[in-house]
Amino acid sequence: MMRHHLVRAGVLIAFVAVLGCARAETSNERAADRSDVGRRDPNDLVQLGEQFASSSPQDLNHAAALFRRAADQGNAKGAFLLGQSYANGEGVPKDTAQAVLWYRKAAEQGDVYARGSLMTMFYFGELKPVEVSNAGPWWRALVQQAEEERQAYWRTFEAADQGDTDAMIQLGFDYLAGVGIPRNYLFAQAEFRQAAQHQRIEAQCLFDIVSSKDDQPGQTVQQCLDAASQGSAVSQLAVSYMYRDGRFGVHQSLQKMVYWESKAADLGMVEAENSLARDYESGYGATKDQKQADAWYEKAVQQGSFKAMGALSLEAWEAHNPLFAQFKFEDPLGDPELVKRYQELSTEHRGSFIARDLMLNLFAPSAPRRWGLL
Repeated sequence: MMRHHLVRAGVLIAFVAVLGCARAETSNERAADRSDVGRRDPNDLVQLGEQFASSSPQDLNHAAALFRRAADQGNAKGAFLLGQSYANGEGVPKDTAQAVLWYRKAAEQGDVYARGSLMTMFYFGELKPVEVSNAGPWWRALVQQAEEERQAYWRTFEAADQGDTDAMIQLGFDYLAGVGIPRNYLFAQAEFRQAAQHQRIEAQCLFDIVSSKDDQPGQTVQQCLDAASQGSAVSQLAVSYMYRDGRFGVHQSLQKMVYWESKAADLGMVEAENSLARDYESGYGATKDQKQADAWYEKAVQQGSFKAMGALSLEAWEAHNPLFAQFKFEDPLGDPELVKRYQELSTEHRGSFIARDLMLNLFAPSAPRRWGLL
């Protein structure tokens, strides 16, 4: 028995010794990594930083330091990841100004994720682009876009002030999405109400929706149906959304959903074109038809839809990816350079998919928890 205990004790001691050596070796490797970082290629610094970032919260400060070393050497990904560290307060104090600074450095070097982060902040009203010294062409273009949207808002405001009902409705949309002006649902309501008082029936539909008149859902639906029947594309798409989810007391009807979004798409409403394309692609309420989906995505692209660009470039990527070979997907673009361009633009402007989506903003007051916009 004594011999048995001695053997077990010996094995345990040997195991602890081996474990201690392994830990010491790991510590030595990490120490060597840290002491050698100054001589490393910036891409290696980024890779090592990502390893630290994914290992434990205690190593986030080492990760941020490595990203900074890479960024200081002109590495775009390092600058983006350092910006992300400041944005999230990971390994460094949370600092939005520093996040924007490093995102901007990465964006000027062509990093689409940094550009996407800045554009998302802009679309959601969290960033006001202003002229800065040593600004690069990408940032200057964003400053120009912001200024053009601001000027367009004021032109629309002045037209609405002169009694132009189209301008009143457009101004309501601008307030809903925060285009050229901070988002303001009360001001949107006021513009739609004013247009409705000038006998614009679709404006009454929009006012009722954004006012979330759940106490009189039948009246809201009827106002929108009347406007839709008279050829209002935005009312047609609004009615389609009601039937999609059974909103404002209507019974869900995928058939009526597709009917009304098709009407709006035929009138050239880009949001309807994207919505109809998705339904053909998924077979939701419509017979699944990828060619029809692609045709509507193409129409939306012609109007500058980044969402449609993303959908088409994803299809092209799947068509050439060996993992999806069994599905025999077709490439709708047939041009690798165009695929790359669409991928970059859709990544850069991904924030607009929600922030600038007309229907999500229009229905947000009646479902703030669902859409997360309030």
